[in-house]
Amino acid sequence: MKHITYILVLLVVFLLVACSPADTPVPATETASPQPPTSTPLPTDTPTATPTPVPTDTPTATPTLTPTPDLRVIDAVLEDLALQSNELPEAGQFIVEGHRGLLSNNAIVAYIAQELGAETAELARAYVEESNRTTGYGVAFLRTNPAYTSPLRVYHEIAVFENAEGAKNDITIFKPQLMLAFGRSPIEDHSIIGDATNVYTEVVTEYGQELLVYLIEFSYRNTAHEVAFWGLDGEYTLDDCFAIAEILLEKLEQAPLASMVE
Repeated sequence: MKHITYILVLLVVFLLVACSPADTPVPATETASPQPPTSTPLPTDTPTATPTPVPTDTPTATPTLTPTPDLRVIDAVLEDLALQSNELPEAGQFIVEGHRGLLSNNAIVAYIAQELGAETAELARAYVEESNRTTGYGVAFLRTNPAYTSPLRVYHEIAVFENAEGAKNDITIFKPQLMLAFGRSPIEDHSIIGDATNVYTEVVTEYGQELLVYLIEFSYRNTAHEVAFWGLDGEYTLDDCFAIAEILLEKLEQAPLASMVE
């Protein structure tokens, strides 16, 4: 009897298990909360705002001003520009030895022809024409005080040109050729006055005496000058000569000026 009861119980259990839907899903009791949308990341190289450039004043180059050359020419009486006896050392008691007076271009050419021959004279003729020399003036002085040590004789010759270029060329181009023809030697180390300066020397014999000669050639504006000194060696120096030439230059610097004629 117990055996039958046990079989019946197993049978009931089997039927209950067979009738239960094992795969029936269990409804969810809660709905999952929606997740917030993921934000889009910003690019790492986010451009920054470009500042508007502020205009600046463009610097303008300051023009270099070239000074206008002073082309005025000396406008004075030649005799006033020439060396005067009272401008020489007073103790030497200098007097006028001789006036060569006005020296035209023809007079200069004739003198050079007489001293150096026709060939050199033709060179001089070509030069005075090309350099626009207009006129000249010459005067010589003699020392009358034998006890005073200074040059025995002083000579000044002034030449006038239409412009400063002609005067400067006289000193730097023509006179060196002429001094070479006369056998005068240039001195390299010397003072400078005016616009251009050259100095020459030679030894000459006069009245049985050897005399030392210095010649200072210089130009200033449209004038060219030769200042020549004769004296016994040891009684005067080149510095003494330049002191006299400086007196001439000072007069030239104070002379009236006029516009150059084109």
